[in-house]
Amino acid sequence: MSQNAVFLGKRSRLADCETKGDDTHPFGCPILMDLVSGNTDQYLNKSITATIDVHIRKYAPIVTRQKSKWLRSVRTLEKGEKIELNGILQLVYAGDTFYWGTLEAICKNVSDMGSTMEITASPKLRSMFAVAAFIMLALWGWSLVPPIENWGNPNEDGFSYVPVFYTTIVCLPAGIYLLVGAIAGHGRYVRRARIAFFIAAGITLLVVAFLVVQQIADNNDGKVFGIQIGFQLDHQDGREM
Repeated sequence: MSQNAVFLGKRSRLADCETKGDDTHPFGCPILMDLVSGNTDQYLNKSITATIDVHIRKYAPIVTRQKSKWLRSVRTLEKGEKIELNGILQLVYAGDTFYWGTLEAICKNVSDMGSTMEITASPKLRSMFAVAAFIMLALWGWSLVPPIENWGNPNEDGFSYVPVFYTTIVCLPAGIYLLVGAIAGHGRYVRRARIAFFIAAGITLLVVAFLVVQQIADNNDGKVFGIQIGFQLDHQDGREM
């Protein structure tokens, strides 16, 4: 069975473990002390808690001639999350001793060539997907307001349906992909949601920029930074020209 790996700490940081940042011992000083002392069995098949965000890698580093090659990150273990180790490795490279924990692969069909991967979204990422989905679906719902208000209006020229058209082909699909990604949280749903997230971010920025420009124009007789936006009626002799 394939094994993923997570960095546990390095020997050189034992002396100043309490004063240095957690990036050199992402599961805390007590665990690093036990690893250096050789007391590793107590951490096998038991849960340990990350004290900072730390990457879970596809495999442990490959060491050749005191140099290490790190493989790509499978996902990020967030601060406070727990994992269960099934092995502990002691690797020597870069003039130091590094400790890595192995765990059951969180990927499906992982091969040495790294073909198909089962991506798992972190709680933070799923929350971001949910917020973006709400924004996209809210924009789509907002675009429905003008057509509903002008329903049956004989003077309606069809312009109010233009926002509905564009939000239906852009915002609605993006919102659905994001919502499914937030709920499912794994595999192809996350890959699609990530693409939709960037689309949603771009659309949100455009909408915010448009609203800001509109607000400035409304408060300055249709001018934005001295430039006339749209048309302005001239009043002469009490008559509109």
